[in-house]
Amino acid sequence: MVILEHLEVAEVSVIGVRDREWGEAVKAVCVLKPGSSLTPQRLIDFVASRIARFKKPKYVDFVPALPKASDRSIDREKVKTEYGKGNNDQGGWNDNYSASFPYFIHGSPAFASFFIC
Repeated sequence: MVILEHLEVAEVSVIGVRDREWGEAVKAVCVLKPGSSLTPQRLIDFVASRIARFKKPKYVDFVPALPKASDRSIDREKVKTEYGKGNNDQGGWNDNYSASFPYFIHGSPAFASFFIC
């Protein structure tokens, strides 16, 4: 995953959030490595320099830790629940919308790798 290629990112989960302009936009929820000074815009620019610009995250949240499942993998459902809600910065929605971006567009797990790899 391109985001994990950044030296200051320890973990990431990519989800879809509502967006006023596009209907759906990519959001990266990241855990930074200790001492990091990375900003959301620098991470977005980093990703945009490596993949097609439409695949880059429009929104980035830095969090202390990502929720984990019992097998210690990232619990994407909890990530979507906790960080997938829209807010005024993301188009003005205040509902509990949290569909996964790749699945919302096409419904195919293989299609997911198209957007986050």
